[in-house]
Amino acid sequence: MEADSKMDHSDEDTNGSFEMVDKVSDFSETDSEGKLTEDKNDAESDEKSKEGEWEDVLGSGHLLKKIIKKGTDVRPDRREICELKYKCYCDDKLIEESESKKVPVSDSELIQGLDLLLPLMYVGEISEVKIGPRFAYGSRGLKENDIEIPPDATLHYTIELLSVEPDPEIETMSVETRKEIGLRKKSRGNWWYAREDYNSAKQCYKRALEYLDYTEQDDNEQGETKTDADSLIDERINVYNNLAAAHLKTDSIDDTLQCVETVLKLKPNNVKALFRKGKALAAKGERKEAFKYYKKAIEIEPNDKQMLNEMQKLQNLIAADNITERKLYKKMFEPSKSSKASNRANTKNSWIKLGFFIGSLAVAVIGVVIYKYNYN
Repeated sequence: MEADSKMDHSDEDTNGSFEMVDKVSDFSETDSEGKLTEDKNDAESDEKSKEGEWEDVLGSGHLLKKIIKKGTDVRPDRREICELKYKCYCDDKLIEESESKKVPVSDSELIQGLDLLLPLMYVGEISEVKIGPRFAYGSRGLKENDIEIPPDATLHYTIELLSVEPDPEIETMSVETRKEIGLRKKSRGNWWYAREDYNSAKQCYKRALEYLDYTEQDDNEQGETKTDADSLIDERINVYNNLAAAHLKTDSIDDTLQCVETVLKLKPNNVKALFRKGKALAAKGERKEAFKYYKKAIEIEPNDKQMLNEMQKLQNLIAADNITERKLYKKMFEPSKSSKASNRANTKNSWIKLGFFIGSLAVAVIGVVIYKYNYN
């Protein structure tokens, strides 16, 4: 990870605890929101697997499903809450199990394979699933707490979809509940960021902001609850800063600037926002303007080595720009070689013409003198 990752999440524990929540960023058949592309989704979701037979869900051999017990006719929609009972194995070793775990569908809180499979399952269905590394933990694997999954590992699940319920409306939730969910999604975003899956990180940060934003109910809260609502401001600032960092990693400069501007409206002296605005402006080539924000950030935190290094790099670039500009101006106002040669030629021709004129004048004068001498 690049040098600014330490600053990006200094307020967070990016390691997290192991959950059944991962996704590989190089999955070419999903978009940035984690949804199946239409040609795959429509074709696959309209059919049930035959009981007892392996189904190659995507036709690539990386995602296999076999129904052990058929369910009802109810399937989950995107972001609905699924209650699962499952066991997960890697190399015949049980690595995780749960009798009842509730997770939202297609919301970056499952490994890629499960996020794709759950919308194809029915309530009451029990299935065996094989998920290749491309849709699990990829070439990185996973090592967290007591869990260790080697690189390029295939995972085996036995899953029962116990129930499905709608995702509650955010406006109906208490401040405490919204804050809890928002912080969980923020933490998951940090986890994706640490794995350099910046698109998944961005999705989690955006979802976190939905829960950490104000509602009309918050404006009417009083006392301790009102204090809790006010605390959402600081959490939103942290998420916006992390989202800006993820946008920078994917060269989404305008989105970065939008995030930091939101932060600076709330806290004009927020160091991370000032620093990232400088980085974004520098990326756009606006180096002198970027320098102002670096300078302001360093005035607040003068001992931050990362910012000092970035500022020095920017100073070197600005100095190089100034040299280039001076050379350009000099070249603009300095006559070219062809111009100099033309000037020398014109000067020579002028002297020749002047000499010819003087010679002609001298001949004329001599002629007049001879004429007068002969006829007087």
